[in-house]
Amino acid sequence: MREETARKILDDVRRGYDTIAGEFAASRGGQLWPEFKELAAHVRNGDRVLDLGCGSGRALRAFEGSAVDYEGLDASPELIAIARKNSSDLLAHFRVGSMLSLPYEDAAFDAVIAVASLHHIPSERYRLQVLREANRVLRPGGWLLMTNWDLWRGGRPKWLIRSWLLRLVGRLD
Repeated sequence: MREETARKILDDVRRGYDTIAGEFAASRGGQLWPEFKELAAHVRNGDRVLDLGCGSGRALRAFEGSAVDYEGLDASPELIAIARKNSSDLLAHFRVGSMLSLPYEDAAFDAVIAVASLHHIPSERYRLQVLREANRVLRPGGWLLMTNWDLWRGGRPKWLIRSWLLRLVGRLD
């Protein structure tokens, strides 16, 4: 895929989510997906958690009652505004940014979440870049939780990777 095309797709996705931010956040107000609870079981008080493509910040609810330092990153300023509003009483930080170039130091997080976000990244090259960035900011021995939709089988979307909870014991460099 040409660089120009991939950048246009990324911009279209951001603009699309900015347009539907309120409706999207409202539609995600129900129960937490099991993947969030699964990761929360592996996160300890004091851990730093990065949520890539955090949307309105609903994954933060999985850590209610614990002392987790939660950081959410999303390309949509409108979704980040909703996340900040909805989490004003919880220990959380939200930032507008790109998963392609994470604004964090190496090995800064104990866990990284990328739930239903990687499939919004066009081109294999960019998806690998996102994975390298997630690996870069994840401390050795940290946890990565990633889920992705499989939209290629026709009909209703199905999970390609329903729940991938991976403990990284080394680096992927």
